[in-house]
Amino acid sequence: MAAQIKSLQIGRGLAALSVAAFHLSIGMGDPRYGGRETFRAFTCRGNLGVDFFFVLSGFIILHAHQRDFGHPERLVNYARRRFARVFPIYWIYSGVLCTLVLLGVGAHASLPSTPTGWVQNFTLIRLNSEPFAISAAWTLVHECAFYAVFSVLIWDPKVGIAIFAVWMLACLACLQYPTPSERTPLTSYFAGWNLNFTMGMCARWVFPRLTRSRAWAALWLGIGVVGLTLALEPGNLGFWLSLYGLGFALIIAGCAALDLGRNSKFLLLIGNASYSIYLTHVAVEGLLLKLTVLLNLAAVGGSGSVFCFTLIGAVTCGITAYLVIEKPMLKWLSAPRRLPGQKTVKDGILAVPPTQRCGRVNSERDC
Repeated sequence: MAAQIKSLQIGRGLAALSVAAFHLSIGMGDPRYGGRETFRAFTCRGNLGVDFFFVLSGFIILHAHQRDFGHPERLVNYARRRFARVFPIYWIYSGVLCTLVLLGVGAHASLPSTPTGWVQNFTLIRLNSEPFAISAAWTLVHECAFYAVFSVLIWDPKVGIAIFAVWMLACLACLQYPTPSERTPLTSYFAGWNLNFTMGMCARWVFPRLTRSRAWAALWLGIGVVGLTLALEPGNLGFWLSLYGLGFALIIAGCAALDLGRNSKFLLLIGNASYSIYLTHVAVEGLLLKLTVLLNLAAVGGSGSVFCFTLIGAVTCGITAYLVIEKPMLKWLSAPRRLPGQKTVKDGILAVPPTQRCGRVNSERDC
């Protein structure tokens, strides 16, 4: 399974790059940075990386915890892993950003204006329509909602399936994708993006049943669905965004079954660092664009050089943050903890029962 995890990590890295490029093109359209949305024709649907993230999350969470269904005693371990994966790193980066804004760096970034907004930023529970300090954190609201509903499957599968079905039917009935100003508790928790988690779970159910020929068929069919949807996509995106999710689910199932991407160490590193890249790229891109203005880089090498310099810089900063902050913290948080009734083996390493480990997915990014 290790190589299959690598293929999923590489996909996550490419999705992070697409989102970063999407936001960079928009940022370069700001008059302060030249007013030209460079490479916009190529990056205009880079935000679909978010949809890919949601589908992949459904795949991985089911893959890691399917054996926990019907074992409520494993809920603590599940909650600890989900908490460790999302919140500590998010709080660190969010705290740094808020501090910089309060010091006058990045004056165009917005901070919560109400106590409710600050609680929302801290808990990642959507309470009002205020934006998050880290703008990309709106997606974590959906992630945390999915984790919460999934936990019911561990507590009681029958109840969990019923709640999950009702939630998905409500999202399907609404099938809306709110803009930033439209994101309220109601529109967020019943947005069409949540359907992607189910598509990812379906991909996980399908992938071990795929022969090599069927895996290739799933991969190419998924690429075809995404490509055709890109070509035909009209202004009303509700139904069409769900097609992207279907395409991504087929691609993920095919890639996982085909054991792709084993030797792509650099893309794997980007995949491992994707969470740090995702959370930091907007702020870093803003700072680097300011630097390019001071250096007058556009006059020397054109807007393309500004784009490449800024994107490479943002990704490099994200990777550095991962190596210096995220990876060591994940290692510390994932260290075995002595629980009631546990014993350590003679070399001092805590013996963790199999029921307390991740499923077959066992990578620092996924567990």
